[in-house]
Amino acid sequence: MQSKVILCTTAVLLIVPAMYFYFFEFADLTRKERLLSSLFQAVTPRTAGFNTVELTDLSEAGQFITIALMFRKNHSRLHRTG
Repeated sequence: MQSKVILCTTAVLLIVPAMYFYFFEFADLTRKERLLSSLFQAVTPRTAGFNTVELTDLSEAGQFITIALMFRKNHSRLHRTG
């Protein structure tokens, strides 16, 4: 049960932001660049904190999603044991 919840949550935290970035933020890139940039931008705020685009170029909604993903990363560390 716990593994299913973790895998579903991880999938949602990867797919939903990636779809947002793909459709609304990176319209000026080619399809391949847009796909890779969207996936990278959805993953890195929760891990390393790198970025593929200038964060000031993102819309306010895109900046909010990035901040929310960073918050989610730090929030999950509070619940770890050991």
